[in-house]
Amino acid sequence: MKKSLNAIFLAVILFAIILLPSCSSKQLTTNYSEGDERVVGETNQQIALDNTNEKTSTLLEITENALVGRKIIKTATVDIETLNYDTCINSFETLVNTAGGFIQNSNVQGTSQNIDKQSTRKATYTVRIPADKLNEFLKNVGSIGVVKNSSVSGEDVTSQYFDTETRIKSLKIEEECLLEIKTKAKTLSELLELENRMTQVRTQIEQLTGQLKKLDALVELATVNIIIDEVKKIEDKVPDNFLSKIGFVFKSSIEVLFEGVKILILGIIAIAPFAVVIGIVIFIMLFILKKIRKNTK
Repeated sequence: MKKSLNAIFLAVILFAIILLPSCSSKQLTTNYSEGDERVVGETNQQIALDNTNEKTSTLLEITENALVGRKIIKTATVDIETLNYDTCINSFETLVNTAGGFIQNSNVQGTSQNIDKQSTRKATYTVRIPADKLNEFLKNVGSIGVVKNSSVSGEDVTSQYFDTETRIKSLKIEEECLLEIKTKAKTLSELLELENRMTQVRTQIEQLTGQLKKLDALVELATVNIIIDEVKKIEDKVPDNFLSKIGFVFKSSIEVLFEGVKILILGIIAIAPFAVVIGIVIFIMLFILKKIRKNTK
């Protein structure tokens, strides 16, 4: 019996010795797998981060390039009032030439002011100025007179421009294909049909090329509409301060009253000759009536 217990105890010890290396090996394998998975995960995250940064940099580069290549048509409008019309006109035309622009259209209404300063003149110009010098030109225009109104607008024609450009490239490729097919035409009808299509393609290319040139001209040269008004007096700007507004209104009222008195005096002077004639006529008629009454008595 004792021998049997010893045998069982010895078998358990041997079994434990056999299982211990296996368990240790399994634990090591498990730990290595977990560590390897963590390393792989961190590596994948770093790769994803690098890809994101690369895509962001590429997107910023594309955006910057897109902004550089924008096609913007700029248009400006300026209204100017001046007391010295001739000087203002000469200065304006000098500014246009200095900026490298030219006068596209001009129109002058009215004649030179006469002695009583009643007639005034108005000049309307449409000028073309290089787009990169537009801001400087508008700043200089403000020095030749009093700017009453000024505005600048821009029209983005980038999509229209590049769509037209792409269409031209496609038509040129089609034209090359038609030329190649033309060399292989076997019948007169095929040849005539190809010639007809080639004529249509060339016409479209010329039309679209003309549109591109027009857009280039509009983009490179801004359009500026200028109105120069000759006035007898530059109207003061209404102040923002309340006390200043009171003074402004009082001054304006005095000026209106003074103008009213002048108009009244001019009206009296204007009707004076008629009043004298009418008075003489009335006097003669009364004199005649008085004589008639005496004779009747």
